Amino acid sequence: MITNGTPPVGDLLERSTPDNETGAPSARMLADRKQTLASADPSDELYADAFEMLGKMLDARGLDIQQDEVEDSVAAARRYSFNDVKRMRGRLLASRADLLLDGFDSEERRPGAGGRPATINRLALLTGLCMLALDNRPLWMRQLGSFFKNQIDDDARELLGLPDPNSKPSLQSKRNWEQNCRNAFQRMLGLMDPYPYSRYENRPYSEHAQERAEHEAHHLEREKKMYERLGDFADLLVNMTFHMQPRRLRRASAREKVNVSFDQTFMSSPLSRTVTASRLPAKIQEQRALEAAGRPKAGIVDSWSGYYVRETEDRQDGAPGTAPAYGSGRPTTKVGWQASIAMRVDDGIGLGRHPKLILATALSMPNVGVAETAADLLIRIADNGHRPGLAAADKEYWANAIPSRLQIPATARGWLPSTDYRIDRLGKWGDGHRGAIFVEGKAMCPATPKSIIDATKDRMQGRIDDVTYHKRRGNRRYFELRPKAKPDARGNVNMMCPAAGKSPTVICPLREMLKTASNSKDRWEIEDDDPNLPDRALMDDICKQHSVQFTPEDMPPAFQGLAYRSPEWHDFHSHARNSIESLNGSLKGTHHGNLDDHDRRRVRGFAAAYVFLVIMVVAFNMRRIADFLEAEAEESRRENPQAPPVQRARDRKYANPYTATLPGGAPDEVELARRREKKAEGARRKAELRATSRTPLRT
Repeated sequence: MITNGTPPVGDLLERSTPDNETGAPSARMLADRKQTLASADPSDELYADAFEMLGKMLDARGLDIQQDEVEDSVAAARRYSFNDVKRMRGRLLASRADLLLDGFDSEERRPGAGGRPATINRLALLTGLCMLALDNRPLWMRQLGSFFKNQIDDDARELLGLPDPNSKPSLQSKRNWEQNCRNAFQRMLGLMDPYPYSRYENRPYSEHAQERAEHEAHHLEREKKMYERLGDFADLLVNMTFHMQPRRLRRASAREKVNVSFDQTFMSSPLSRTVTASRLPAKIQEQRALEAAGRPKAGIVDSWSGYYVRETEDRQDGAPGTAPAYGSGRPTTKVGWQASIAMRVDDGIGLGRHPKLILATALSMPNVGVAETAADLLIRIADNGHRPGLAAADKEYWANAIPSRLQIPATARGWLPSTDYRIDRLGKWGDGHRGAIFVEGKAMCPATPKSIIDATKDRMQGRIDDVTYHKRRGNRRYFELRPKAKPDARGNVNMMCPAAGKSPTVICPLREMLKTASNSKDRWEIEDDDPNLPDRALMDDICKQHSVQFTPEDMPPAFQGLAYRSPEWHDFHSHARNSIESLNGSLKGTHHGNLDDHDRRRVRGFAAAYVFLVIMVVAFNMRRIADFLEAEAEESRRENPQAPPVQRARDRKYANPYTATLPGGAPDEVELARRREKKAEGARRKAELRATSRTPLRT
């Protein structure tokens, strides 16, 4: 139920109406909506109403995916009619991104003399960029200026608040439109740029070192604030695209848990040179030596990007854990950033119940804050009202990150990890907790047989076959610690020895079974002389106490929502990982913005790349929804044809000897009788020929 003090859903809906241009600040609206979602029971209808707030508004104004977009998800924007512009503008208004930027502007604005109004406002800027991205055109300011000047009509320009190109001579120049777009874009970036430093001057490395030192001494709080602003901006636009789905798909997310798969992919920088903090002293000395020799070296450096190193372009195939993931070829190095992406996936392969949309995205420096960025994505998805389910990732995340950086904050919001393990972390891993041992994400009895603990290692090294492996893996259920009750508000949970309680799964000589225990015969019996059995004098708490408390910090590292390498885990994890890798390839393809091609987005800097990433994700999600609905319609047409197929003219008007039909498709009885006679004659001749061939030769 909604707690006291939470705004009613109707108030939130009214406050988020696009026509309410003078509504409350967007930051307050977001906070109220998050409070509503956080304080409502997911099974309550009020929760679904709050979750559906944006979707209802888009439906009511015809701003969800329309039929012309379903029929052609790319070409629908090429006409650039008034309705196309109005529809895109309405969607951006519904997202409230413009109000969010207005709030940033009011925070940053200083008293001054003012000036003439801007030629291009932020809402028009975002509308134009989204339409260019939806049409898969380069996100250049020149393209955007041409779009505003030549490719929309006067009514669309009036709707966007743009001047008539014929109103004065300066607006007849395409260069002036390009410059106006560039100025508007830079003004918007200034509200969210964590690194607002020069990117268009050839400066010595000593200035870069001074700039970095000043930034670390005085501007780290501002950097954090700008990152949060960029995240909120991305959150609004990406969440808007989710609610453009039909209601039946949105409502399914409000009722069931959402599974995601997340990963990073490279996004190149328009500048090909960067420098790390550790390399700055050497670069300064090198530059001074070149200048002293009369050979100064030119080149603009962006010190707020990073190196992305890839071992080789070709991935080698091999059994997991038996060969390095990449070959030993010469590594390639690129300059840019890492785009973190979390996409929605289904429960397994081939279900296809909903489009695989991107639910959250962010940009970060390569190899910096990888786990923290992933945790932020998962938290934002939960804040948007999605019920957390499984979250799949590669070994870089759950299996490698320190729990406090990813596992603890993500699982506190309800996410359950799904991951593979590094080969050195198979079997027993870590120190355990109060006598319990950790085996591949599970807390287990210290007397677990070694053959069961090392089952995965033995299978990967070829010592056992699949049948034996799955039998040993299945036997782990006997030795797993069981929760005594649900976790408390802090995430602490009491865990019991498998031989304790009313439903023990193990018969242990160290612990007497309760008289009230069930009569189940499905128990593993540990012998008194078992070498894995702890010494009675050295028993830890898990063997002596009825239960042991596990805090979030005490839980097994990289524990999982599904049993590791079980059929259910394999179906989900392989599907989730293949889906995100396919998505990475799509985003780098020529049809979805080409993240790896910086020539399609020439504005320099981290904030510009972040905004371009968000715009491309918005266009990608819109295409995904349109393609999904088109595929659904095509499947429905195949299963439920509305009319019989149209016959060819030769079948409709004439007798067809090939099919033995009369005009209209009726059987030609004369032709069929002739064919039967011909077939019978052929059979008679074959029989005579066989009889003749069996007659013995006479001499």
